[in-house]
Amino acid sequence: MNYYYLLASWPSLQLFAAPPLDREVLMLQAREQLTAKDAAELSAILAGGGSSALAARWQAFDGQLRLLVARVRAERRALVASDLHDDELPEDHGSLNLELQNQVRDAFAAEDPMERERRLDRLRWRWLESESAFDPFSSATVFTYALRFELVCAWHERSTMRGRTALAAQREQLLAGFGGMEFTMDAATESGA
Repeated sequence: MNYYYLLASWPSLQLFAAPPLDREVLMLQAREQLTAKDAAELSAILAGGGSSALAARWQAFDGQLRLLVARVRAERRALVASDLHDDELPEDHGSLNLELQNQVRDAFAAEDPMERERRLDRLRWRWLESESAFDPFSSATVFTYALRFELVCAWHERSTMRGRTALAAQREQLLAGFGGMEFTMDAATESGA
């Protein structure tokens, strides 16, 4: 089924910009326009599942990307794959795409971890855009728009203040595990020695 009105009414997305509408508005508009089957598939895809051909391709691509990231991180830490725990190394998703492997290595050439993540999300973004080029008003294009929208929202939700707040909460949780013990800095620590 084609969703001309829905896709034409949604604003264009830019990866590192603020989302042009709220998640709730996007999902409400989608539920109003999509068939029940496509609405259920959209929810499943956004939850990491789905049974459509697009969902299978997305899961294979993202799984392969995560596998390559895990391998590069393991190499950087001078580990072999057998040294990693099962939950650290995603399952293999078919034969590896050598171009994607090179792009992941290029992403890790950035010294700044945030820039690495930007580069990896640009790979996801480009893949999603290429998937929607085949049939620009199809349900698959609705799904790729929603996935790109989630990337936009994730980047918008990242901020220095939120990071500091999360770090402070983790610090408090960690210190609470020490049962009220007090920690002080000694002269060597204060001087940086």
